Amino acid sequence: MSLPGRVAQGSATAAVAFDSERLGRRKRLFRLAALVALGAALYVLIGAAAEAAAVSVPDSVQVGVPFLLAPMLVLWWSGEPWALGGLDRTLVYSAAVYGPFVLWLTLGIPTSPETYAPGAAALLSGIGVAWWLADTFFHVGAVDYITKRVVQAESAPLFGERNAIMLSIIAWSLGHIVEWLWLRSALVDIGAAAFLVAAGVATAFAYARWKNVLGLMVGHFLLNVAVAAVALATL
Repeated sequence: MSLPGRVAQGSATAAVAFDSERLGRRKRLFRLAALVALGAALYVLIGAAAEAAAVSVPDSVQVGVPFLLAPMLVLWWSGEPWALGGLDRTLVYSAAVYGPFVLWLTLGIPTSPETYAPGAAALLSGIGVAWWLADTFFHVGAVDYITKRVVQAESAPLFGERNAIMLSIIAWSLGHIVEWLWLRSALVDIGAAAFLVAAGVATAFAYARWKNVLGLMVGHFLLNVAVAAVALATL
């Protein structure tokens, strides 16, 4: 006699669970869209303000604020973890993904050492090198954070891991258009494009495997330091 009631109760519970899941997906999709839109808007606004005021804005501000600081604040406000990854071997594995790209890029430096002259000069600037290192870490690390922790991690539950990887690669490639403009002097046009896309693919799969965005940030940072050091030796 109680079976219909139990069936109805079970159906109601399932409906609530379904509605909750749907609401959760909507919230995640909204957060993903908001984070990307906020980052792009802040990037444009900071650049426009700097140009209007005729001042030079450090890369750690121009890129780090929109794509690292702002996302971390939004995630914290939403009660979501920053999910940087552990201080374990996955950090080392993730950082090491950048190793082949260090070799790839340094092989092109002898043909265009002037491209990396600012970084090379920074390594000789005494106490100023500390500022350059910090500026570089937050500048390049922001790109890893927005493309992996935000785009890839937030889209995986919505569209699946494979599609999340593709979105991460697209975001990475679009985010490096400016870098392509100066990388081509060392790697030529096609080589620069291949370098950036390959780096996007490698880091996206590394994040899917180890979920350690801090390791990728460290690897990206070390790539820039190594390239500056090689450029210094060739100037």
